[in-house]
Amino acid sequence: MWACENKAYDMDNLNKEVTLFEKEISVPVGNMGPFTLEDILNTEKLSSIKALLGGALKTDSDGYLKADTEDDFWVINAYEVALKVPDPTQPFDYKAGSNSTSPSGLGTLLGAFGFGCGDQKVTISLTSPLKDAFNLNTTSSITCMNRRTYETSYTQSVPLEVEVPRSANTHVLKEFVLPDNVTDMPSEIQLENVVLQLPANLPDRIRSSRYSNFTFNMTYTGYVTAGSGVSLPINDYIINFNIPLESFSFSDAQLTMNVVSTLPLDSEQNENIEITEGVVIKGGSPEKPTVTPVTFQLKAKQGVLADFGGIKANITISSAPDFAKTRLTLKGGISVQSATATLRGGLTIYDNE
Repeated sequence: MWACENKAYDMDNLNKEVTLFEKEISVPVGNMGPFTLEDILNTEKLSSIKALLGGALKTDSDGYLKADTEDDFWVINAYEVALKVPDPTQPFDYKAGSNSTSPSGLGTLLGAFGFGCGDQKVTISLTSPLKDAFNLNTTSSITCMNRRTYETSYTQSVPLEVEVPRSANTHVLKEFVLPDNVTDMPSEIQLENVVLQLPANLPDRIRSSRYSNFTFNMTYTGYVTAGSGVSLPINDYIINFNIPLESFSFSDAQLTMNVVSTLPLDSEQNENIEITEGVVIKGGSPEKPTVTPVTFQLKAKQGVLADFGGIKANITISSAPDFAKTRLTLKGGISVQSATATLRGGLTIYDNE
């Protein structure tokens, strides 16, 4: 086969660079996350908070944080009481006085960080060393205090007349179930003017030298909630995306996505270091997740965009007003769904041969 060559069409001088989609092209990026509360607490910036709370908090089977604690806060030895009986052959009213306790320093820690508590219950019980039943008279009270304002938020006082059965291992004297609107942990649980109406011949009525104490116990159960005063700043928090852009020679791009939150805390992105204006991811819950549309603008300062590795941001996690009483779960978090990258400036293809 023969062909004629026209020197006007010199193939050696052909520009082998082709630009496609000069206006824009949208490509799916996919889903990411979730970034859970446990992930957030594991960051270096908040590791001290986790260290403080980690030893005191527990989780239930669904991952919700619990603030359970108990305390044998008052121990009275029956043999020592017997020494104060005027006439051992007669019944004796022993005025034990008053004593109090609180859920350790856990309430102070949670309050200091702005978290609250819900589904709170306090149980006061007594272990008796006696073989016989006896009566106990006292006034039991509970007080809750806001650890940030140091103001009393709840108080209840109840007079008690209780028959304690013989050899009672754990006999409940009083159970306080706090109202739903009380989100502060108890600051004081008190027994006032305790009187033990003891039987005659007290030493003979004691079970044994091993079991010879009247032991008052306090058990507290409650779930940690999002509260109304949380404000936890996290600087330079990185969310990885790993989108290769440099090889396509785009000059600017826009990322759009739906951010789904099952965490009952707002996440506010302040002065994003890399790419975007401040945005608030509204808090939600596993039962009522919230969806926040988010848009990021990326523009090359010169040339083309480099590969997009992720977002580095200053984030403030704060209480979401609508979810102040919502339980916190370590499994709750933020995930990215339906992320799309709209790329502008053309897709340039090179022939390197």
